Amino acid sequence: VLGSKFTFILFSWLNRVLAAFPFWPVCAIVFFVGFGMFLLPPVPGSAVYVFVGIVIGKQAQHSMNFWAGVAVASALGLVAKLTGSVGQYGIGLTLGRDIRVQKLIGVDTAPTRALERILKDEGWSVG
Repeated sequence: VLGSKFTFILFSWLNRVLAAFPFWPVCAIVFFVGFGMFLLPPVPGSAVYVFVGIVIGKQAQHSMNFWAGVAVASALGLVAKLTGSVGQYGIGLTLGRDIRVQKLIGVDTAPTRALERILKDEGWSVG
C-alpha cells in the first residue's frame, strides 16, 4: 500500500517537472526510463505501463487529443518492452558465455543437468 502511494506521488512530481518540456523529448525520456525499468527483472511490467500512461497522458493533454495520446503511450510502452526484452537477452547471452558466471550458476551440477534433460525432451509427459 505504501509503495503504490509513493509511486503515484513520484509520478505526480515527475509530471510537474516534465511539464516544462516539449512532448517528443518527454517521449524520449519516458522511453529510456521504461527501457531501464524493463531491464530490471524485479520490476513488474504493469508499473512501467502505468508510468508511461500517466506521464504521456498528461503531456498529451496539451499537444494532441486523448486517442492520439493513448496511441503514443501504447506504442511507446510496447517498444520499450520489446527493446528491454532484447536487452535482457543480450545481457544473458553475453554473461552466459563467461566461465565465472557458469560456475556461479552451477551449470555442471546434477540438478542443472537434470533440468536441462527434462527441458530437452519433446512434448509433455507424466513420467
